[in-house]
Amino acid sequence: MGRLVAVTATEEPGSVDPLDVIAQAMGIVSVQADCTIDESLVLMETRALVNHCGIDEIAIATIEGSIRFGE
Repeated sequence: MGRLVAVTATEEPGSVDPLDVIAQAMGIVSVQADCTIDESLVLMETRALVNHCGIDEIAIATIEGSIRFGE
């Protein structure tokens, strides 16, 4: 997938590959929701649809800890 990254609100736009961010968030969601990586992507996509935002926004919020899955 790619390298793990630590994403913060202070990152320069374009300095982090969005696919790396999503991949890292998928791992976090997988642990939080006790599900497979594939299922974690579906959970993130669903959250993005419900909240009318992009999956990248969900990924960043997941990494930063402002949203959690499986609670």
